[in-house]
Amino acid sequence: MEPKKIIDILAMFDTRAILDTNEEHSRDAEYPTRVAPGYVHTVSPGVEFTRLSEGELYIGVPPGSFARWRETALPFDEEYSALMYRCIGDSELVDGFDPLVYLVRQPHPQSGDGENGEFDTDIVKGHAWGMRVAGIGSGDFEFHFQVVKGREEVVGYFSWPVNITFMGTPAPA
Repeated sequence: MEPKKIIDILAMFDTRAILDTNEEHSRDAEYPTRVAPGYVHTVSPGVEFTRLSEGELYIGVPPGSFARWRETALPFDEEYSALMYRCIGDSELVDGFDPLVYLVRQPHPQSGDGENGEFDTDIVKGHAWGMRVAGIGSGDFEFHFQVVKGREEVVGYFSWPVNITFMGTPAPA
């Protein structure tokens, strides 16, 4: 069944602040350390999404729609990455939180001064997390994520608590 609407949401995890303020963080994926919602920033194009406060999101799409979540780490120049691995929440509001892995053509500037606008492209693996909107209402969710250093070292496991309101209309201004 085709989704009624697709919304893309980017969650940016401030990995440096998360690690600095949670020195005794979990090293067990089953028991992640809860982080303050202010360390996670979210954006999405369009009027279907609003961040009402640090721990509250409003997603204005009808049931049968599909939310694609993608994570990244801030600051960009750090050696740490963030990768979500689980979402726990109201099963009457959402159905699933599954990885979507795909190939994407990624442009990047050619080496040099970068002022000429020339670029190359590479085909790389990309990913997002798929969540089907099943109902209308408000519920508490926890997104579990790991902070990874370099290519292979998991530094710690964390959870981001957030209240999400799913409505069938665009978000309030």
